[in-house]
Amino acid sequence: ECPAAACAMHCEHGFKVDTHGCQTCECYECSAFECQLYCSNGFQFDSHGCPTCECHECANSICSLHCEHGFVQDEFGCNTCECNECPELDCRNICENGHKRDALGCQTCDCQVEDVECFDMEQCLLYCPNGFSTDSNNCNTCECYQCPQIACTQACDHGHKMDTHGCQTCECNECEPLMCTQDC
Repeated sequence: ECPAAACAMHCEHGFKVDTHGCQTCECYECSAFECQLYCSNGFQFDSHGCPTCECHECANSICSLHCEHGFVQDEFGCNTCECNECPELDCRNICENGHKRDALGCQTCDCQVEDVECFDMEQCLLYCPNGFSTDSNNCNTCECYQCPQIACTQACDHGHKMDTHGCQTCECNECEPLMCTQDC
């Protein structure tokens, strides 16, 4: 049995253990990390919290939410099943051309400048069935808007409603009532 260790220090990656598996009062140090991989979502970590030369893969989870401003991302840049919410702002400035929007489409307190130079979309050769992404000046970019992956739990007799980008939502279409102008 190990004696109770009374170390009055904090070790980011835990303490070293001796040959009996008992904790010592020495900090565990991660070895020098060199890796030739590029991992867009960061690296995996070992049991001590040290990076390994293996990429962190995002779980391919399907979320039934439709998020107008995208999904909250975790510490690895992977989408969670939680919507980004625009903060409520108390802007005290009045902007002649409206307020700027950030990359998520949320309003900021910065004023939209009248002479914003947007990308010349005639030079963009992409076909984007759901439109283009916009930047913080609300200008189209030469990047296609990506519809969020959603998995709706209810079947809709008349299909699902589409959002402003033409992407499916989980709301059902309702039939318009028929108005007949003659007796049958």
